[in-house]
Amino acid sequence: MNREGIGLYSVNYTICQLFPFKELYTLPYRYYGSGYRHKNHYIQLQNEKKTLKSLSLLTGKYEWELDLSSRKNPEGSRDVEAQIGQLVGVWENQLILTMSNGELVSVDTQTGNILWETQQLETQINQGPPHKWRGHLSFNGCHIENGKLYEIVGSVYYCIDLTNQAVEILWQDQRTEEYVTVQHRTYTEDYIYFTGSLNGAFQPHIIGVFNRKTLSLEWVEDMSLPVLPSMGYSPSLNQAPQVDGNKLYVLDSGGTLHIFEKEEN
Repeated sequence: MNREGIGLYSVNYTICQLFPFKELYTLPYRYYGSGYRHKNHYIQLQNEKKTLKSLSLLTGKYEWELDLSSRKNPEGSRDVEAQIGQLVGVWENQLILTMSNGELVSVDTQTGNILWETQQLETQINQGPPHKWRGHLSFNGCHIENGKLYEIVGSVYYCIDLTNQAVEILWQDQRTEEYVTVQHRTYTEDYIYFTGSLNGAFQPHIIGVFNRKTLSLEWVEDMSLPVLPSMGYSPSLNQAPQVDGNKLYVLDSGGTLHIFEKEEN
């Protein structure tokens, strides 16, 4: 393949036949930015993350625009107007997105119309005692599967049914001491691999595995690290673990990669 197109090559790498590309359109720089690719559309965040625009990748033209700038953050927030927090994913024709004020919004991917929205999820999810940092509505590490949005955060694992927006608490760490606070996570079909802390500490220093089938913690390792002279403080586990086969990888903030291997039963 070269700038002119895709070619068939002989054994001595001379071009025998060239199939040229046809230029469809040119996109100006302003089209680029953070967004979500869905089929033949690129749904883009604009206007300081307050507007959604759907760009057709077949025509290079915008097909719809949704202005969400009228939504407000809670009183006392640094910013008055809420921003789009995350484009979580697409289920059927629904683009699920979150707002910085804790709202969850479903948008029709074909028309840009709002299908439904929720505003009181936090009171349904934060059911723990006040002295514990339970699940706060972050949606930063959620997972869409079989028509439900799953998230484990703080000390709560819950799901939201995308058909009726019902909230179900699947698991809570009921311990009053040494309870787990999940912060960064990676989902697979059967497990959630996470970093976090104990007793609601801010700095993540543990790594663990949560079983999605049995709804239980399978393994937690305290990795409290010594102070690095070059940093002046202890490295923390600020990234979600990555898993490949029977090995688990986690990179600390000091640049050290920690590798764990699952023991055979």
